[in-house]
Amino acid sequence: MIERRAIKSPGSIAVLRMLQSLRLAGWFDDANGIVIGRTSGGSLAGLTQEEAVRRALRGLGVPVILDFDTGHQSPQMPLVNGALAEITLADGSGTIAQHLIP
Repeated sequence: MIERRAIKSPGSIAVLRMLQSLRLAGWFDDANGIVIGRTSGGSLAGLTQEEAVRRALRGLGVPVILDFDTGHQSPQMPLVNGALAEITLADGSGTIAQHLIP
């Protein structure tokens, strides 16, 4: 998860840089999908948050879900760090099931 740390609310260019850095470091190499939570970050230089995410992650060949109900904006559905999850998305709505495996 990318958290807001050094910058109060990352703008779209900061998000683009962070995601590209993670991609170049291999963080998405084994991903089956990517979930991006809702953000209050603004658009900069004509680049929206959604465009920044799509630009950074294009060509990975995995589904990307944007504005997921987790993160710093309500509603804030909790996700367990390290849990396996199954996400189903169809016709604009979806479900998520988390599984803790010891």
